[in-house]
Amino acid sequence: AIFGLSTDKSLTAMAHRDHLAILKLLKLTEEAVAAKNEESAGRTADNLGRALKKHFARERMIQYPVSDRFIKREEWDLMLIKIYGQKLTKYEK
Repeated sequence: AIFGLSTDKSLTAMAHRDHLAILKLLKLTEEAVAAKNEESAGRTADNLGRALKKHFARERMIQYPVSDRFIKREEWDLMLIKIYGQKLTKYEK
């Protein structure tokens, strides 16, 4: 690690760092709201929104296409039924 930053650049490591940052920003936003600190809540919520957009964009560019290559549509359907309790008829792209 250099200056406290991980040097692992794998996709899994990048996703893990994204998730940790998102969880930290969510906690900071919740704490600011609970403390009724509007300025801090607004700032952390804005940063959370940017982090989520960046992470979702990475997933759409990398994770989803890779998953689609290796997981058959039928397997996706079964997994989504287990998660959501029903077959989804419309997929977001």
